[in-house]
Amino acid sequence: MNELDNYPPEQLVLLTTGSQGEPMAALTRLAFSEHRSVEIMTGDTVVLSSSMIPGNEQAIFKVIDALFRQGADVIYQTLADVHASGHAFRDELLLINRLVRPKFFIPGHGEYRMLYTHAKLINDMGTPSDNIAILKNGDILELHSDRMSFAGFTEGEGIPIDGSGMGDIDEHVLHDRRLLADDGVVTIALTLDKEKDKILGEPDIQARGFIYSSEMNHIVDICRELLDEMAAKQQKRNKPLVFALTEKNIRNQIQKALFDYTRRRPVVIISINVLNGD
Repeated sequence: MNELDNYPPEQLVLLTTGSQGEPMAALTRLAFSEHRSVEIMTGDTVVLSSSMIPGNEQAIFKVIDALFRQGADVIYQTLADVHASGHAFRDELLLINRLVRPKFFIPGHGEYRMLYTHAKLINDMGTPSDNIAILKNGDILELHSDRMSFAGFTEGEGIPIDGSGMGDIDEHVLHDRRLLADDGVVTIALTLDKEKDKILGEPDIQARGFIYSSEMNHIVDICRELLDEMAAKQQKRNKPLVFALTEKNIRNQIQKALFDYTRRRPVVIISINVLNGD
């Protein structure tokens, strides 16, 4: 890198990372003039020899736009057939195996069908089946001088990081956070007069991240009507409201009603204040 200035630009070709618009990759830093050693100059040609992975289009086009603004001529998949696979072809896999001649072989990177095909290819070249292992995430394999064997299993999933803690988030907390992120939250606060056996005032009903503001009033009406129905049914039975209007009963009824109306399952938080009278 420190010898770049010893050559005229037309004699230089740089191979960089960043074909998928990765934020910290060299190409992205070049595009936004954030690279410490190299810069894009007017007249430079940038070739993205890759196809766009679905979901990365926005990030990739953001980088391409920035490269054009720097004065570069950008050639990418839409304009020319410049895609070069990042994966080895069959003959290349065979060549590597002939050069390395491994005693044990573990295919890596890809779906199971790809791992299986790669393993079969190496087996056909003479590597015994006992010396080939197709592993799942978390499998533990022990290698010995003359054999290999499975030694167990460990968690191979992602490790959540929460603030300064790592991997110590309770599963129930994660479950609630996913629900909050997907469907929002509805809170209902009401006061029961135990002596007069009635709901005092209007219940306070709030929704966040759950429904459009234009629909909010209708959601509030649904919740209030449901609370009134629950109270009326209990009074018909001549039984105290505190036995029917519990947090669990209200939550179940509200969640069912909201799902029937919106097909979503928000987190429902119930707060009940019971006045016993003086």
